[in-house]
Amino acid sequence: MSLFEYFVLAYRHRLIYKRHWLLRAFAIVGETPLNKHRTVGDFYIENDSAYTVNEEGTPIAIEGYVPGAPLFNYREPITVSPGIFPIVKESVETYYSTLLTNLIVFEYAFNDAIPYQNQRLNGKYIDKLVAKALSEKTVTVEQYRAFTRAISMMTALANAVVPSATRKGIIPPSDMAERRQAVLEKYKGQLHDPAIIAKVEAELVDYYRTYLEGDDINEFMLKPKDMEVSLKRTHIMFGGEPTLEDPSRYDLAIPSLREGWDMKHLPMMVNSLRMGSYNRGASTALGGEAAKFSARIFQNTKLVEDDCGSTVGITFPVTEYNKDKFVGRYRFKGKDLIPIEAGELDSLVGKTITVRSPMTCHTDHGNFCGVCMGKLVTDSKIGLGPQASAVGSAILQSFLAMMHGSRLETRKYDYVNAIL
Repeated sequence: MSLFEYFVLAYRHRLIYKRHWLLRAFAIVGETPLNKHRTVGDFYIENDSAYTVNEEGTPIAIEGYVPGAPLFNYREPITVSPGIFPIVKESVETYYSTLLTNLIVFEYAFNDAIPYQNQRLNGKYIDKLVAKALSEKTVTVEQYRAFTRAISMMTALANAVVPSATRKGIIPPSDMAERRQAVLEKYKGQLHDPAIIAKVEAELVDYYRTYLEGDDINEFMLKPKDMEVSLKRTHIMFGGEPTLEDPSRYDLAIPSLREGWDMKHLPMMVNSLRMGSYNRGASTALGGEAAKFSARIFQNTKLVEDDCGSTVGITFPVTEYNKDKFVGRYRFKGKDLIPIEAGELDSLVGKTITVRSPMTCHTDHGNFCGVCMGKLVTDSKIGLGPQASAVGSAILQSFLAMMHGSRLETRKYDYVNAIL
């Protein structure tokens, strides 16, 4: 029996939905005790070989098992033909990890209502798919509840298929200290300037990123912060921190945490911890207040009509910087009023357009119409209060992000075209 044929057998007997099977199938396991895992569809290890038991109770060897390795490699490519799994409608080149995720997260709850997603999946992408299916009523609330149970079950794989580290991930380049010293020497005398510190850190992080090219750790360092904050402080240098006296000036701690603490930098590091601890509470309160304030102001504001008939708009130049902000809005074209579609954004760049706006809405009693608000707001079916509070929520998230470590970097600001 091939490895894929065994996977199909385990699927038919619903073992892929069992935590014990998930943990064993994607982890390294040793010899199986004689009284364990001899049931139909389960597998056991004996004499450095893998076996399963078919419906007739006969032991069958599973080909492709490598002693000292998991039964299934999460990155092992396979070809899946239609007709085996309801969610797979056409032949697809995929991986065991992607197939398993689709079967557990989507097929278990929704059958084939959400098509096979042959790509790396993350929480935001999955949530977007499910939310769209719910809004279109292609899935039911009961199916959504099954989906939440399936997501919870997937956590069983966290310890089995997400390695804590790789050799390169825990051992920096042998010349890291020399490279760092050369970069610091280049900017000697300017290391109090946060813009210069940002350049130093960026150069060293880029060098480390090159060192990690092709390493398995890149499969799991999914956020820029993983490299630019965590690994930077651990293996490159602790980095810059604003001084208590003047936040526009920075102290620089050169040794990495791996090299040990330099006691002359201890006050700076302690102050960083204290600021983080204090600001965590204080800034959370400010961000929460901003979110609640916006929600309360607009809690009784509604979209009460389709079009107030206003012939007044606000003129904006369309740039690469702001073009996405106009999707779903309505603009004047001659005497006509037309919606702005995503496909025409590039053709509008460099032009000046007049857009209907809530600022010029004629709807009575402080309410608004759908045209002035735009299609995205109108079609969302979410009250204006919760949508307005999203502004405060963004402020809250920014405050919270500052307390979790952030990258010091420089950005070019296009003050000419920075029009929202």
